Amino acid sequence: MKAKMVKKVFLAMFLLCVAIIGSVFYKNKNIATFINVNRNLPIYYVDTKDKKIALTFDVSWGTDNTDKILQVLDKYNVKATFF
Repeated sequence: MKAKMVKKVFLAMFLLCVAIIGSVFYKNKNIATFINVNRNLPIYYVDTKDKKIALTFDVSWGTDNTDKILQVLDKYNVKATFF
C-alpha cells in the first residue's frame, strides 16, 4: 500500500517539475507554437498610430439581421468582416 502512495507522490512531483520547466522555457510562446501547429492565428492587436478599429460580425448565431446590418454599413460607407 505504501509503495503505491510513494509512486503517486513521485509521479505528481515529476509532473509538477515538467510543468515548471516547460513554463520557464516556453513562457513567451503560445500553445499553438508549443505543439507546432502550422495555422494562422487570429490578429488581436496591430501596433499603429492610426485611429482605426476592426468591425466584425459573427453571423453564425443568426442571419435574420444581416440585411439590416449591411444596409446601415453601406449607408455610412463602413467596412466590416462577417464570419
